Amino acid sequence: ILSDTLDMQISFAKLHTLRQSHKAQKSPVHRSSKYLYFMEQRPNANYSTIVRKRAALGDATPAAENLEPFEEFETVVDFQRESKGYTYFSVMDLEISPDDHLLVYNLDTTGNEVGKLFIYNMTSKTHYLKSPIEVQPGVDFECVCYFR
Repeated sequence: ILSDTLDMQISFAKLHTLRQSHKAQKSPVHRSSKYLYFMEQRPNANYSTIVRKRAALGDATPAAENLEPFEEFETVVDFQRESKGYTYFSVMDLEISPDDHLLVYNLDTTGNEVGKLFIYNMTSKTHYLKSPIEVQPGVDFECVCYFR
C-alpha cells in the first residue's frame, strides 16, 4: 500500500534531514518560577548560547524534542560571540540566580582549569566585573558574594 508513496516518503525524509541540519539543538539547563533556560547549540557554532523563554504556570522543563519548532526564545548570553579573541575557551560552571537577574559562569581561557568568574546581568546585558576574578571550578550561588 505504501509503495505508491515511496517517492513522497523519500522527499519528506530529505526535507526533514535538511531542516534538522539547519536547526539549533536545545538542552534544558535550568528552571525557575519565571523562566525555562536552555543551552542552544546553533549550526556552525563552536560554542553554545544560553536562551530562555517564559514558563507557563506549572510548566515543567520540557524535553528538547517536545519544544515547538518556532517558539520564541530570548538570548541570554552568546558564548560564540564571547569566545572571540581567545585561542582557548571553555565554560566550566554556570549558575543562574534565584531571581533570574544574574548569570554567573566560570570561564577557562588558558586550558589550565583555573577560570575567571564572570557575573552577567541578564536584565541590562552587561558584565559586572571589568577584570574577572580567577577561581577554581565549582560556582554555587550559596557562596558567591560580590561587593561594589
